Amino acid sequence: MIDLDLHRLRVSQQFGATAVVNSGEEHAVARGLDLTGGDGVDLAIDAVGPPAAFGNCQAILAAGGRIANIGVHGTSLPTCSTVEDGHS
Repeated sequence: MIDLDLHRLRVSQQFGATAVVNSGEEHAVARGLDLTGGDGVDLAIDAVGPPAAFGNCQAILAAGGRIANIGVHGTSLPTCSTVEDGHS
């Protein structure tokens, strides 16, 4: 779970998150890749974060990974249709 809000990070742990990253204190992409041994994640969920959050999702995606983009950002976002070699 990557977020700026400490309460949401704590709640995510209560719901079973195995790792949390406070993106205000750590570089989210670097930490996410570190947590996966550099492989990236199979699924990234962007639950209406700022547009930069969608970019972070793309950056930590493993080869063949998926992004679930929930909600509307209010601005156009760049998309990647396929990640063949990981970390677009």
